[in-house]
Amino acid sequence: MALTATDFVDTCAAFADKYSNLTQSRWGQEIHRSGYLGWTWTPHPLWPAFGYLSRTAPVSFVARSMDATSEVISEQEDDLEDVLPSSVSMPLFDSKPTLSATQYIVYSPSFQVPAFYFLVSDASGTPLPLENMIQTSLFRPSSLASTTIHETHIDLPQSQASQEAANFPLLSQGDHPVLGIPCFYLHPCETQKAVEELLSARQMESNEDQTLGKEAWIETWLLVLGNVFNLEN
Repeated sequence: MALTATDFVDTCAAFADKYSNLTQSRWGQEIHRSGYLGWTWTPHPLWPAFGYLSRTAPVSFVARSMDATSEVISEQEDDLEDVLPSSVSMPLFDSKPTLSATQYIVYSPSFQVPAFYFLVSDASGTPLPLENMIQTSLFRPSSLASTTIHETHIDLPQSQASQEAANFPLLSQGDHPVLGIPCFYLHPCETQKAVEELLSARQMESNEDQTLGKEAWIETWLLVLGNVFNLEN
């Protein structure tokens, strides 16, 4: 089922209340890895659906190269022969610089699901370009395999995309719908189906008399998000 704006507000408030009011030491490693900790719910004074969850987490550069079939395309190059195949090692970065990933969970009225907006900044507060951001620990390397990386978006390979997803990039640049600041966001077109399947499985595994809490939708959605991003905090 789709998540209505009212459902989104209720589930986010319940989620933030459950995990932000307790010390992190109480939670096991599984909760830390799932990305449940550190979120703050910010309600909107006029339009409830414009409320959002946010947090800031440290990240670092990771020395790695992309999958051999992935490629990084510079939109500023006039000659398409300058496409850089990812089999050529990407620059190795020093892991010491201080980087922070500012993350937001907002409501997408078009797809009726949460949407993940984010940016990665250096110590001076300057946002990193996408080609550098994908070299940080925020991204899971496997999630970028066979993708085409542009300056403002990342395209899925056609062979892996569903008919609906083929019409949208995996990741795009866009303004935060409430704050208006430039961010990147993961396109939410296929998250509803994945969350519903996992929620159904969780309900079947739980006690028949036990009803999942309101926060279960966001918990499950973050598990789906974890296939692309390293949300450990």
